[in-house]
Amino acid sequence: MATRDYELWDLTVGNLMGVYPSQEAALAEVRGGVRDDGAAAWRDVGLRVAADSPEESRQIAIGDGLIELALSGLEEHDETSQHLAMHG
Repeated sequence: MATRDYELWDLTVGNLMGVYPSQEAALAEVRGGVRDDGAAAWRDVGLRVAADSPEESRQIAIGDGLIELALSGLEEHDETSQHLAMHG
């Protein structure tokens, strides 16, 4: 089975910011960062999946696209939480 890590990169300076076991864990980091620091601080960040083989490694999202992806997960989570609260 192939190993996959999800990496957040600062694209301005080319620094690896963190490695995460899942895409959702990486997106949670972005959501927290946007909440704490504002979206502007995350516009030069990219998310990529790094796999054992170069053919399976790929960029997932960068900049505003990454922010949108991270926040869209939050909206889905909020809607699910609201539904569960209302309907048990």
